[in-house]
Amino acid sequence: MATDVLERAIKRAGWTEVSVDNINEFLAPGGKSVLFFAGDSSKRPEADDVAVILPELQKDFNQAFRVGVVHREAFADLKDQFKVHFLPTLCLLNGEEPAGNIVRIQNWGEYHNKFAEFVNDGYPAAGETANV
Repeated sequence: MATDVLERAIKRAGWTEVSVDNINEFLAPGGKSVLFFAGDSSKRPEADDVAVILPELQKDFNQAFRVGVVHREAFADLKDQFKVHFLPTLCLLNGEEPAGNIVRIQNWGEYHNKFAEFVNDGYPAAGETANV
């Protein structure tokens, strides 16, 4: 069961609802995408926090990635493929290949840094320096 917050985010942002039946279709265009494994957001309220943060990240990074929200019923079938062990998880994908996961709720800086690396193929965004 998705909460109102998650349902509104899906509709407003135009995210795709992903199941076992349409995962290949979602991944087919390639490029950057994020699978949002929210689980049962009524039991995991932090999933609502992620649902609020994710559209802001899409805006900050000029829609550089697509988002698919994984149906909770598909979790058991997809978790191993995308190395998801905790909920909520954002699985960052480059084509069909996992590029990393962001687990549970993080502070804004963590999200921003990880998405900057993701969108820029592992390199710091313009004006940032790498941690060496």
